[in-house]
Amino acid sequence: MTIAELVEQKIAAAEAAAENAAKEAALKESGAAIVEALGLSECSDSRLVTIAIAAEASAGVIVIEKLHGAARVSRTDSIKLPQHRFAGLSRGKGWCLTGATGKGEFIEDYRVGPGAYRCGGSDGFARKGADVWKVEHVQVGAAVWTIAN
Repeated sequence: MTIAELVEQKIAAAEAAAENAAKEAALKESGAAIVEALGLSECSDSRLVTIAIAAEASAGVIVIEKLHGAARVSRTDSIKLPQHRFAGLSRGKGWCLTGATGKGEFIEDYRVGPGAYRCGGSDGFARKGADVWKVEHVQVGAAVWTIAN
């Protein structure tokens, strides 16, 4: 590869990055306008982009409100739940089980579909804890997205 080709490649990459940044800024602006029009509270930039994409896909007001209020959103048909805060400690262990009671099947990678899940952890000593997550699918246009609360 010559230096001229390398420079050309870098220029094309920079132009593509600038175009993506401009598109994302426009989506944030659009999402902010939608949130304001619906009278919803402020949210993160990434959530504004998600709301704008959903609105472009002809999602209804109820779906947009669900997306706004969800603790976690994935634009795919599954979602990765977070580990419990004790799981990341030096002697900590974490787990994710199906069912709100945690008596179900073990989920190794925390990637789940619709249902109830219990994600817990232990610090390796006396502290233990668990969070219950309700995961559901939301129809956004022709696509199926996943939300978790």
